Amino acid sequence: MDNEIKSLQDKGAVHKAPVSDKDPGFVSSLFMVPKKGGGQKPVINLKALNNFVEYSHFKMEGIHMLRDLL
Repeated sequence: MDNEIKSLQDKGAVHKAPVSDKDPGFVSSLFMVPKKGGGQKPVINLKALNNFVEYSHFKMEGIHMLRDLL
């Protein structure tokens, strides 16, 4: 787990910071799950963050729809 956390820090995906009730932000748990081929992969629980992300449902009917969305 330490190696995975270090890797995520090096990529800028996570950072170490003191936690306070007054800080605006999200604290997410990290756990490891086994891979089919052996080894472990990290999983970050972003459930709390997902409550604040606006979801926009759309139906992609073809490549022209993707072009228009971009």
